[in-house]
Amino acid sequence: MGHLFEGQKLHGVSSIPHLQCLVGSKSDPLRLPEDGYEEFVPGYSKLSRPERIAHIEAEKSKIIAFGDAWNLVLKRFGQETVDGLSKVSPAFTSSGESPRHRALKEHVIKNPGIVGASKYAEVHPEYILPSQDRLDILFKQPKRWTAVEVKSRVSDSVEGDYKRGLYQIVKYRALIDAMRRDPGHNVPVEVTVLLVLESSLPEDLQPLAEKLDVEAILTRLPE
Repeated sequence: MGHLFEGQKLHGVSSIPHLQCLVGSKSDPLRLPEDGYEEFVPGYSKLSRPERIAHIEAEKSKIIAFGDAWNLVLKRFGQETVDGLSKVSPAFTSSGESPRHRALKEHVIKNPGIVGASKYAEVHPEYILPSQDRLDILFKQPKRWTAVEVKSRVSDSVEGDYKRGLYQIVKYRALIDAMRRDPGHNVPVEVTVLLVLESSLPEDLQPLAEKLDVEAILTRLPE
């Protein structure tokens, strides 16, 4: 099934992007494909982690850029076409997460000291709360949890995203506090919920952050 598109020739299309790149490992913080992806992309298993990230993000960009051409693929296999494929924003991956956001998240995971977490803490990317909300990262230590929401510089161009981030922190604090009252979750007394930013919080939102008692930490991605 994974080789279904191989050998398919479509008018005006040189090659079909690898949808297999969307099947990531659940144990990987960035959900990168495992070495089995080598079956579709020879040499993948020998790539360094940064090279793998670059390759997968490039392939996802190709999938998005393929746009309406996916309708040619659907027609070839007798499926109904889909409207609006050319309108998907290339700034975000198929998961709704921008490559920059994912990179910032991995940077924090690799450097827990940014948020004051121990390097020995358990790391839980995309931690699902009982409400089905997802924390970008949760660092668990026996006596302390550190929950993190990250906003990359992509948020600079997304209207209202920083304000949404502030209220996300408020919501996550309340949810984790509720979890503490449920013995099944074993939430420790000390819990910190932080907003990690790649760009400075806009000045007009700083008074609101203070009123909401939201701590925003500024960090930079290594170039």
